[in-house]
Amino acid sequence: MTIPPDYRELLLRWGAARLGPFRLYGLRPVEELGPVGSIIEHNRHFREWVLGTDGRFFISEEGSGNPVGILPDGRIAVADHEAAGEVTIYAESLEEFVRALI
Repeated sequence: MTIPPDYRELLLRWGAARLGPFRLYGLRPVEELGPVGSIIEHNRHFREWVLGTDGRFFISEEGSGNPVGILPDGRIAVADHEAAGEVTIYAESLEEFVRALI
């Protein structure tokens, strides 16, 4: 599992984050973010659970429990667990995703 460079920078600066309704996972659980495990635990879970992960790196969940991930091309997408992992693009980059939430 390789952490995308943009997300690695976010982890180095903040460790984890809450942006609007999204909790961006860190390397360790963060008590202030609620019952959220580490980014490694979530990636293991979602890689087993989501069909066709296509190299996605999972960074969060949206309100319905659908995983949010960084695609290999850097776009941010959510996989709908009720539609066999159908992907919807949220943003063209992690920066765009974060800026939209702050």
